[in-house]
Amino acid sequence: MVPNEIGQKLHHRSTLGEALTQEELKTLKEWYAEQDAAEAAQLAKSRQRSEEELAALRSQIDNTLAEIARTVESIRSSSAENDLLRERIGQLERELAAKKHAQPA
Repeated sequence: MVPNEIGQKLHHRSTLGEALTQEELKTLKEWYAEQDAAEAAQLAKSRQRSEEELAALRSQIDNTLAEIARTVESIRSSSAENDLLRERIGQLERELAAKKHAQPA
């Protein structure tokens, strides 16, 4: 493994156009390969973490959608019950009004 400091110095010299010995070129290429491998490993790790986070978010979305569906069903049920109660109240009010008209004054 090429120490980072040496690799950076060789890279810097190379980018400045300085001539490098065959041994230095070999060392620089080795350092580049090590840097590429480290970067690839980091990207793979990041990708795996992103996929895990995405799976967790999908699970949260599914749970939230299920909760919304339960809430909607509860609202529909309450609404249907309210409609029945309104109908019954209207019926009772009509019966009461009919009794008031039927009673002698």
